[in-house]
Amino acid sequence: MMVENMGDPYVVLDALDECKTRSDLLQQLPRLKSGRVCLLLTSRTEEDIVSSLREWIPSSNFVSIRQGPVDIDIREVVRNRIATDPKLRRFKSRPDVCTEIETRLMEKADGMFRWAVCQLDALQACLDLPSLREALQSLPAGLNETYTRILRGIPEMHKARAIRILQFLTFAENPLRLEEMVDAIAVNLEQTPVFEPENRLLDPREITGYCSSLTKFTIRRERRYRDKSDDIDKDSQFRLFREENYRIEHLEEATDEGPDLTYEEVIELQLAHASVNDYLVSDQVPEDFKESLRQDMAQRAIADISVAYLMTAAHTSEGPDNSSSLPFLEYCTDSWAQHAAIAETVGKRCSPWTIRLFTTPEEFKYWAHLHRGFAGNSATALPLSYATYHGLEESVKMLLEKGADIDAGDAVGNSNALVIASREGHESVVRLLLGKGARLFASRALQMACTYSNEAVVRLLLEAGIRDGRALRVASQRGYEAVVQLLLAKDTETNVRNDALRDACENGHEAVVRLLLEKGAVASDALLLASRRGHEAVVRLLLKQVANIDERRDALPEASSPGNEEIARLSLVNADVDADAGFGDALESACRGGHEAVVRLLLEKGACIDNSEALRAACVSGNELIVRLLLQEGADVHTPNALYDAYCRGHEAIVQLLLKEGANANELSEQFGYPLIVASYYGQEAMVRLLLQEGADVNAQVEKAKAEEPVDALEAASYRGHEGIVRLLLKNGAEVDKPGRYWGALQAASSRGYNVVVQLLIMNGADVNAQGGHYGSALCAASDRGYEAVVELLIEKGADVHAKGKYDVAALHSASLRGHEAAVRTLLAKGADVNSQGGPWRNALWAASSGGHTVVVQLLLEAGADDVEDVDKYGNHESALLAALRIGKEKVVQVLQAARANGKGSVPGVNLFREPQKSTRDRGGFWDDAFESV
Repeated sequence: MMVENMGDPYVVLDALDECKTRSDLLQQLPRLKSGRVCLLLTSRTEEDIVSSLREWIPSSNFVSIRQGPVDIDIREVVRNRIATDPKLRRFKSRPDVCTEIETRLMEKADGMFRWAVCQLDALQACLDLPSLREALQSLPAGLNETYTRILRGIPEMHKARAIRILQFLTFAENPLRLEEMVDAIAVNLEQTPVFEPENRLLDPREITGYCSSLTKFTIRRERRYRDKSDDIDKDSQFRLFREENYRIEHLEEATDEGPDLTYEEVIELQLAHASVNDYLVSDQVPEDFKESLRQDMAQRAIADISVAYLMTAAHTSEGPDNSSSLPFLEYCTDSWAQHAAIAETVGKRCSPWTIRLFTTPEEFKYWAHLHRGFAGNSATALPLSYATYHGLEESVKMLLEKGADIDAGDAVGNSNALVIASREGHESVVRLLLGKGARLFASRALQMACTYSNEAVVRLLLEAGIRDGRALRVASQRGYEAVVQLLLAKDTETNVRNDALRDACENGHEAVVRLLLEKGAVASDALLLASRRGHEAVVRLLLKQVANIDERRDALPEASSPGNEEIARLSLVNADVDADAGFGDALESACRGGHEAVVRLLLEKGACIDNSEALRAACVSGNELIVRLLLQEGADVHTPNALYDAYCRGHEAIVQLLLKEGANANELSEQFGYPLIVASYYGQEAMVRLLLQEGADVNAQVEKAKAEEPVDALEAASYRGHEGIVRLLLKNGAEVDKPGRYWGALQAASSRGYNVVVQLLIMNGADVNAQGGHYGSALCAASDRGYEAVVELLIEKGADVHAKGKYDVAALHSASLRGHEAAVRTLLAKGADVNSQGGPWRNALWAASSGGHTVVVQLLLEAGADDVEDVDKYGNHESALLAALRIGKEKVVQVLQAARANGKGSVPGVNLFREPQKSTRDRGGFWDDAFESV
């Protein structure tokens, strides 16, 4: 998508032959040919690359690089290297010698950059002219001979480590970091412990000295999350490389992505060129290297070294997370089993190191804890499950011989070795387990094999007589044609085939649908499902089979909904264009989806508009062209709620169109009210302006509004704080204190803390002392919600601080009950009577105590509040202290007790509570003392 939105993007892929995932890349590249992307690809002539590219790139676009220009480039590289390389500059004082080097290398290079570079590396060792000239006279004939000389030139004392480096660089799952490679060559399988940190290279940079020109350093930028260690100068570990003129490739240039992400430079050791890898896996390597570089031997060596390193980590004192001191641990944890699987497959034997890991509980549990691939519980990990997961056939065989329970596993998840092997597609392991009698959860195993399209495993399980009704559905749902064929070849129940047909139709798998139909599968809603998802090929196939009129009728609305014109056209054949399948007809579905072409098609085929909800659906979708088209075809502009559907979603152009065609701007919807009220409530200023221009009544009220709902536009806009709309309504004559409102505009704005709107309403004549509404007055509303700025504004504009609102509650009572400290301070500062009585909470102190608001209680006491005794209608004594005791607010009780001790409030005589309330005294401790004190 990003590429499509660019002008004329250029994509350059260099050295395609060196890409480790080139098969996947070659499959994806053709997707770029349909756009404006300009591709430049470079590669050596590899058969798989050439054949893949020729399928979609014209032959005229293939260009072979001529040797002449290449030779010019090679000559420049040679000259530059002689002039800048510290070890070759010794000959710089002799221009004739420099020319001799250049001439001789150019005579033999034959267009090979890599060959020239290797010879320059070799010439670094020449300290005098005789040795230089001898080397120039005995230059190798080609790259393979060059590499052979390099291997034969490795000193015997370095050969073991050189071989290990080449094994890892040739067969590792991914490039190794420098610190990982340093630890890998420090492992000694012949000693105990196998790894000692002191055996590491003293200078990691010198690792290239083992294989001279066969390896190179690369620097890759790796994204990670920041941590505190980023304060350290991470660049210091790389500076030595740059200062010492080491040849390093820089990969993946990237920039910082934000405060939490950073890029860390990682040094990796890699083979110097793809040709080195080709040489090392060929039969041209020297005999003393050949066996070690054979795939099974190299893979086994890597696996053994990794397992040995893991076991060392298991016995360190740092615990499971010791990757900082053992950098090779992550690779060993994640990759040893992949290497072991290849080694076991080729070599047909289990390594002693693998046996030890699987049969030593402590070391196995340690690996299982670190393992990130297998989804099992490491606390109850079974060696057989892990060996099966990785396809380690010889290890599985070994564990079974040692008595492992073949059926052991997770009963909750219906998983065991057979299920795991089937899911992962390890055919040989499945065969082994079946041969040993594994049958528990066998149907689950078949289902998992089908889920992941492991065809060979499915065949094995079916041949073993295993069946599962869900397997066919799973394979059909995913479109695995070959697996479906295998399952259908065995007897399957009719219901299963029918359900599978539904799944295949819904997901658009034409080939699978065809197979199931051939086997007699039937599903009444198959056509409907395929139509709904827009699977044209499947619809065509089903229409040939479906003769049932009802099925065709139900499919048409579904085909219209996703907007696939061709499917809709197909579904119209012998179908009722006005059929309603229970969720609207085809025209309504197409309008709801905003599919103009399908709407036109249905209208051409005679779709009826009169009894349809099509206009409402089009107003909901916001497609003006469809609305205009429907009106032209005779749709009733007065269709109930059509105008509402448009204005409540902000479709201004459609509202304007409907009003122009005669829709009533004052249309009252029983469900939604007047258009102007809804638009005002949702803050749609442009819509409000439009409705007013078209004659909407600015003071229209909804008589049957639900409780707490605004009854007119000004009240609605004030309640939501839409200042611009409030100004607009007032400018157009909205009455500020219109009777009949539930809230009142001023009270509505005050209850939500909209200071500017409150000020605006007061400036336009709102009565700050108006009574009624939810809170009784604007001041009570602001006090109850704790908006001290609004409280202060209302009082400044004349609000009576002593006035009582709903239920005889004063503003100070409301603020105290809710614990709004700032509002209480403001009211007290403005003269509110701290001992005013009335309402359910009697007075402010009683209200604050009931709410457990210690600070407010202190404020009220400081302002002169008295804890006055009262008697309720049952004859019980009531006071603020008793209210606090009743709800268990210890701090409030302490404050009130202290106040009483200072003469604030009266002490009751007897009968503090009625009998049912005595259980409160069971609290004990502080509470017993508190009750005794009163």
